[in-house]
Amino acid sequence: MSADLAQIRAVQAVGLTTSAFLGGAILAVSYAAIPPLYSAPSPLSAKQWRILYLKGVAVAPPFAALTSITFGYLSYTFKQTSRPNAEFYGLAAASVIGIIPYTLIFMKGVNDRLTARAAEAEMLDATDKVSQVGMPKEESTNELLDRWAFLNAIRCVFPLMATAFGMWATLA
Repeated sequence: MSADLAQIRAVQAVGLTTSAFLGGAILAVSYAAIPPLYSAPSPLSAKQWRILYLKGVAVAPPFAALTSITFGYLSYTFKQTSRPNAEFYGLAAASVIGIIPYTLIFMKGVNDRLTARAAEAEMLDATDKVSQVGMPKEESTNELLDRWAFLNAIRCVFPLMATAFGMWATLA
């Protein structure tokens, strides 16, 4: 029984840690990494955003999957042993997965436009002059970055909700 409890505690620690880390990392990108890009020339800021985006794509999905699997495991285990709070672990697992539809529904358009900007920037010669004069304000790179940072900051709510549900289930 104590080995079982030790295993449960380890899985709880992993789920809580990864969900909190993921939520914090997502928020940090919006509030710490994106604002300095506003002062760079538009092609450079688009390319830098692309680097941040690709790093996020490489790190966030595995963390989200691990978090969801750990909370799903806890929900299943608690349900099988008639322990209380299995539903809260289930909510935690579902909360993290909520990142996927949110990203596809609300962020895909901005992601696609910024990716296109980065691709255009890659084609420029170092001596090319770039201006955003004549472009609609909402389509400037800085406006797209601002929109992306706002939507990304909202996205941090999903893993942080998972942390809250997981913490509630663990401590209650």
